Amino acid sequence: MKARDNMNKKRLCEEVAQKANAQKGTVDRVISAFVNVLRNAIIDGEEVQLTGLGTFYTKRCEAREWKNPKTNEPCTVPEHFKPMFRYSKTISDELRHKE
Repeated sequence: MKARDNMNKKRLCEEVAQKANAQKGTVDRVISAFVNVLRNAIIDGEEVQLTGLGTFYTKRCEAREWKNPKTNEPCTVPEHFKPMFRYSKTISDELRHKE
């Protein structure tokens, strides 16, 4: 299978518009709205499940001690949350059997 260029928003809009027989401008606005809703849900700590694609969620990272490699001084990394994504079983299976 030949590698393709990375998907970006412009190409995503073009392909969705073509498959849905819709105008690119309309698709662009819908995708922008989707990204905003998704981002706000993740920031609010919600899990977002998209059947057939996967689940977006946040992971809590405990505060920890750390040493600055340049100065060797101890520092504290505060508690924080990081965004995560878990692929659906369907995609995981397809990737596992991809040639």
